[in-house]
Amino acid sequence: YVSPPDNLYAYKLEGFDRDWTTVQGYPHAHYMNIPSGKYRFRVRAANSDGVWNDRSAEVEIVVRRPFFSSVAMLVLYTALLLAGIWFWVRRFRSRVKARSEKKFLEDKINFFTNIAHEIRTPLNAIVGFSSLMVDTEDMEERRQYMDIVEENNDLLLQLISDILDLSKIEAGTFDFTERELDVNLLCEDIVLAMRMKARPNVEILFDRHLPECRIMSDRNRLHQVISNFVNNAIKFTEDIRVGYDQLDEAHLRFYVADTGIGIEPEMQNEIFERFVKLNSFVHGTGLGLSICRSIVEQLGGEIGVDSEPEKGSCFWFTLPIK
Repeated sequence: YVSPPDNLYAYKLEGFDRDWTTVQGYPHAHYMNIPSGKYRFRVRAANSDGVWNDRSAEVEIVVRRPFFSSVAMLVLYTALLLAGIWFWVRRFRSRVKARSEKKFLEDKINFFTNIAHEIRTPLNAIVGFSSLMVDTEDMEERRQYMDIVEENNDLLLQLISDILDLSKIEAGTFDFTERELDVNLLCEDIVLAMRMKARPNVEILFDRHLPECRIMSDRNRLHQVISNFVNNAIKFTEDIRVGYDQLDEAHLRFYVADTGIGIEPEMQNEIFERFVKLNSFVHGTGLGLSICRSIVEQLGGEIGVDSEPEKGSCFWFTLPIK
């Protein structure tokens, strides 16, 4: 008591402080942002000679949780946040639904309009030339009519097959069966089959390929994609090359190249959409490339085309090696 400014004080809030805090001549302690809970505040002192007392003064302190951070308030905050999110999502969905329903209806109308048009064209040819075939007695002329009827019959069957594939894709029931396959044998089979189908002046070659290649994939779906590429090329060119190479350690790249009329740059991104046909006078459903894109993407690959007008096109797709 002789020289209070020289006295030392040490305090500690047990449960919050790790060590004692020592102050001199200023017997005050300040705390902020103390979590709720029970604490014990301890104080001890030393005189000007530095002699500390043996016992410390203690006081129990209870810090209560503020009302705004109580469990009930946290529940309320969460409920208000969820209600706000739900209201925003519902409002957003209502707007999107109004727009999407209109677009969905327009897409369906366009789809069925295109389907009706594509079905009507081969049916008219089948009915018309069948009648002419019955009326004519010239065998050569009848054979020509039979070829036209058969060609349109194949087109109609292909259209029905494409529509069934498209419906399976949209329903998520498009089946894939992965088995080990010989890639070279697959390409050779496609080339041989397409040579028999093509006009006599069309040359189809098995181009660049690996000496041997066996992978796990769906043979039928790969056959479908490559055959579609070749079928399209046959309509516009007389020189077609089918091949593949190893893009990297994990992917193969298949391609069908031709020397046809090529594709304008602005159309190269659109040809994989439904009912897009570069030439309306050439037989086709306009669905094949759209289905090919879905097949390739579901097999884990990418699809595209490199083309230059009047110089030809190269349709390609990548496939993961398994």
